[in-house]
Amino acid sequence: MRQGLVIPLLLVAVVAVSAGTTLLVTNHATATARSVPPMETLAFVDMRRALEEVTEARQARQRLERELARRQQALDRDQEAFRTFERELETALPMLSEEARMQRLQEYQTRMQELQQRFVNLQRELSELEARATDEVVASIATVASALARERGVTLMIEKNAAGVIYGVAGLDLTDELIARANAR
Repeated sequence: MRQGLVIPLLLVAVVAVSAGTTLLVTNHATATARSVPPMETLAFVDMRRALEEVTEARQARQRLERELARRQQALDRDQEAFRTFERELETALPMLSEEARMQRLQEYQTRMQELQQRFVNLQRELSELEARATDEVVASIATVASALARERGVTLMIEKNAAGVIYGVAGLDLTDELIARANAR
């Protein structure tokens, strides 16, 4: 008999809670609808494409490529110097005394570690340079995007790829205009 009473009481409680929740949601939605601008104020941009096509971004990439080439040449010179040392060591090693051999092998290890450390430092420095350059370009493009959004009355501009936009009306995509304005600066 107890089980027979529990199920109807639970059903009444669920219905009551559901009705109250619906009422709260309805009241909240009504209140929120008055303060939220219409959906026409949304827009999106493809920042990945903008970073490929904006002149400032291209110039930043070219500067990075030149810096990479300059640093790579220095690393190549260091590697060649190490290879020369390595070849000289191979020919001299059999003729050296045990003590001299140990010293030269220690020098070889030290030089190899230094070269490896220079390579690791180069990679880290280039990553940092790239991150700084990207941040600067993104900030610049974001400034243009903000101005464009204000002019168009856009209240929310989202990044097309990060937001997972699958479909958007062409009029909501401001990427072309963003690129044009950023290039005009």
